[in-house]
Amino acid sequence: MNNVDAYDDVKAKTAVVKEETSWEGNQVENQLKAQLCSSAIVNKSRTRAVQLKKQPAQCNEQTRSKQRQAG
Repeated sequence: MNNVDAYDDVKAKTAVVKEETSWEGNQVENQLKAQLCSSAIVNKSRTRAVQLKKQPAQCNEQTRSKQRQAG
């Protein structure tokens, strides 16, 4: 006797969709930001002004906000 489920054909055709949690979405977003900022880092021998010009806008905003908090 075969053990057949009435929904076997439906199960075979149904794609499994993984729901992305907010934590996972944040991790992906953080990784992308880190890649952008790390690719923009220039040699330490250059001045800070030159480094800021080379970095993407997101990195510049983070740096400015840190400078405001420190100052």
